[in-house]
Amino acid sequence: MKLIVPKTVEKSFKETVHRTVIRDAYRWLEDVESKKVSRWIDNQNKFSEPLLRKAPMRTKVAKRLSQLLRIDTISVPYPKNGFYFTMKRKANQDLAVLYVQKGLQGKKRALIDQNKFSKDKTAVLTRWSVSPKAKYVAYAVSKHANDQNSIHVIEVKTGKKLPDIIPEEVYPAMHSGNVWNPDESGFWYTKRYKYAPKGELKLYQKIYYHKLGDSVGDDQLVFGKKLTKDALPSVKVSSDGKYLIAEIHIASWNISRGDLYIKDITKKSDFLPIVKGVEALFSAWIHRDRIYITTNHKSPKWKIVMVSTKDATKGIRYWKTIIPESNHVVNYAKTVSDRLFVETQENVHSVLREYTLDGKFISKLKLPTFGTTTNINAENEGEEIFFGFTSFLVPFQIYHLDLKTNQMKLLDELKNDINFKKYTVEQKWYKSKDGTKIPMFLIHKKGIKLNGKNPTLLYGYGGFNHSIMPSFQSTRAVFIEMGGVYAIANIRGGGEFGETWHKAGVKNKKQNVFNDFIAAAEWLIKNKYTDSNHLAAFGWSNGGLLMSAMITQKPDLFKTLVVGAPVIDMLRFHKFFGGRHWMADYGNPDDPKMFRYLLKYSPYHNIKDGISYPATLILTAEGDDRVHPMHAYKFTARLQKANTSFNPILLRVERKAGHGGAASISKIIHQYADIYGFIFWQLGFKPQ
Repeated sequence: MKLIVPKTVEKSFKETVHRTVIRDAYRWLEDVESKKVSRWIDNQNKFSEPLLRKAPMRTKVAKRLSQLLRIDTISVPYPKNGFYFTMKRKANQDLAVLYVQKGLQGKKRALIDQNKFSKDKTAVLTRWSVSPKAKYVAYAVSKHANDQNSIHVIEVKTGKKLPDIIPEEVYPAMHSGNVWNPDESGFWYTKRYKYAPKGELKLYQKIYYHKLGDSVGDDQLVFGKKLTKDALPSVKVSSDGKYLIAEIHIASWNISRGDLYIKDITKKSDFLPIVKGVEALFSAWIHRDRIYITTNHKSPKWKIVMVSTKDATKGIRYWKTIIPESNHVVNYAKTVSDRLFVETQENVHSVLREYTLDGKFISKLKLPTFGTTTNINAENEGEEIFFGFTSFLVPFQIYHLDLKTNQMKLLDELKNDINFKKYTVEQKWYKSKDGTKIPMFLIHKKGIKLNGKNPTLLYGYGGFNHSIMPSFQSTRAVFIEMGGVYAIANIRGGGEFGETWHKAGVKNKKQNVFNDFIAAAEWLIKNKYTDSNHLAAFGWSNGGLLMSAMITQKPDLFKTLVVGAPVIDMLRFHKFFGGRHWMADYGNPDDPKMFRYLLKYSPYHNIKDGISYPATLILTAEGDDRVHPMHAYKFTARLQKANTSFNPILLRVERKAGHGGAASISKIIHQYADIYGFIFWQLGFKPQ
């Protein structure tokens, strides 16, 4: 029986853009502050919620998700001046707590408890930075788990909150590393310039300094007055307290580059350029009067260079390459005492090596299996490092490396009741439309029958140089436990194989991303893992664009799709929030040639009346200030109107949440119970 979807008012609107008439009957849904749109959201939620709650498998999914997610969590310790800071959540808590302890064996004391931020658990801790002697912690709080934060300060010894608060309306942000003045009297951060035009409140970011006890209105603008709205600055302090490094990421329609500046704090000097105007990305830090820089300049798979601080402003010719570009992507690097640790991506998994400070190889750290290392934490002149590790069948682990003895041990690990011996991981390679070989991970029970009937969920992203690395996810585990095949396609547009792989999926090559994903689905069907009646797909953000493109380009290939926080109107994405920063990936709709290319695939503009569309669940959040929710709203209205099949087209709007959706464990369980309940329902899932 065909569902009677909520009616959405159509308002006649047309405009001529680059000699092309664009009609948009749902343009009014872009005004998310209006009462009419709020009522429309209420009607959509009232339509979708009962259907999602009554999905046959939802109760079972919610119960298992609760078992897997309501456990004690762990995090990699962050050492500072004899103290250790960790984020941990107890099984009965909705949000994690920041703890501090004196010494690694010391008693943990709760310092910042997110659970006390708001009654409904929608406010969250997003970033924090410990002062050099661990006297203070500056931390950012978002009321709705979105990009809008306020910055606060707490005294570590007493737990007393200082009156210093940088308000959320100026979109303040701080680097997650060291941002403190060496004497702990204040810190550097970024915020929106006070003269930013209305509608561009996330843009025009500048670097400021806040002195503790002073009025925020008196904070000094220290760098960036002449920066354009395309610039995204960040700042960090060298561990010896001598220098400031400013990194300026500039993303516009024709470039994506990073400029670097240095300032000697001990002198009355300006920020001076280390590198400026070079079309490449650069990230820098200082260790023992040397500047270490990771860059893709003339090195698509990245390299690490070094220059002395005294030669910092003399130009690239003074740089010395210490870790040259290789066949593997340099992902992360960190200096600790006399050593340099470098993580590389090799065939879509992490390898961690240690070198001398001059780049001489010492050893490769032995990891449990192919997987992903995370959060390499250490003090600059410390004698130990901590890092996290995870893989598809390895829940999060924490390792401790003693640099005096070179002994590495497992410090802690996440525990659950999954019998991992029952499951296996495969990496397969398949050919895309143009012949390019693409890798894909398959996670499933051992001994599955290749009969073309296995319920299968294909996940993808394909953009912004982001790599999908092996990791354990409790939400994914539910699907696999019940007999499903979970597939992850490492398609172009991501960063799995460096900048060349990324650029093969941007701007007028974006169709490669869609073709790669289509080819993954077709490979799964051809090789008898599944068929179109048992195949679902899921993607979030840029992955939501991917899913919506599948709906318009291949509506018969998938039985159901889940479209999370999507970018969908490709002619107007750059007009909202920080969307103009995405033009380096998507292209500029204001350019006539790019406009025509975007219009050709823009999912919103390619929905056709009278088509039988697959079952679709679209998710967004009312407070998403990264990807404007209007994309999801307009797409839902248009798809519901055009669809001729009995397949449901549902919209789920999370109230008081940001781009990632639900933040608290209670709401995450509900969110993913709805997602997987919907998938199971549409696939006719019968758990094994």
